[in-house]
Amino acid sequence: MDLEAIWQQHKRFILRVALGAFLFTVLLTWRSSIAAEAAALVRSNASLQGALQDDMARLENAEGLEKGRAEALGARLEPAVLRAVGWRLEPAYELPKAEKSPELLYASLAAKAATEVESAASRWNASVPKGSQGLGMQGQPAKTRVGEALAQVDLHRRLAIKLLDAGVRTIAKLDAQDPRYLPRDAAGKGFVRQLPVRVTFQASAATLAKALAELQVEGSFVELLSCKVTVRPSKPGVAISEPLEVELEVQALSLVDAMPEGVASADAQPRGNRRGPRRFGRER
Repeated sequence: MDLEAIWQQHKRFILRVALGAFLFTVLLTWRSSIAAEAAALVRSNASLQGALQDDMARLENAEGLEKGRAEALGARLEPAVLRAVGWRLEPAYELPKAEKSPELLYASLAAKAATEVESAASRWNASVPKGSQGLGMQGQPAKTRVGEALAQVDLHRRLAIKLLDAGVRTIAKLDAQDPRYLPRDAAGKGFVRQLPVRVTFQASAATLAKALAELQVEGSFVELLSCKVTVRPSKPGVAISEPLEVELEVQALSLVDAMPEGVASADAQPRGNRRGPRRFGRER
């Protein structure tokens, strides 16, 4: 067979076939490469997905563990914190759930509290405002707020007596401020009740220090919101036993199950009605 003659006669056909075979080989190789890369990519994606799922599971477990730790820590710490900074109401000033005449009970206990303060003042030869309203107690609270008002009576009574026992001999004024309620947690299970009161009295520096210490004890702890001290004017060469005019604003904190009817949570109050920063100052 004369290959040269065959080549010369059929070279165009042979080249076409050869080119087609070459292209087919290239395409087959490229397809195989793409398939291999796709398979590798699938394996890589599966591996990454598995790692991601493992990471998510670890995070969920860690989150659950941290949440459990936080809840356990809160369960242990909350009672201790409340014992330290909470105001424990005297049992005599708690409103019984089955009380049929809360208004009469309030009037009786407010008068009794005022008498106790006046007796303590007499024992120390001190001066205090007269009567329950003079001591900042409400005249006649709404029926739904008698429990809250009784807590204020207990606060004002014990606050005045503690100041007298600490050496204060002149209490000029006690003014109740509006109570506030803060949700205890996001679930709305209970509220922290804040009962603020402003008290003005005369004292020496040593008496003021002792009074502040007496107001920071467990069971009768009050949060100090502001303390304004003014030096009283005196005559030259004449010393006075109570050279300072003191205005304290404090508040008692306690847990309650619910707010009285018609009272809005402090979280719902306009920003302008919320308490500003603590104020401590001295004036001459």
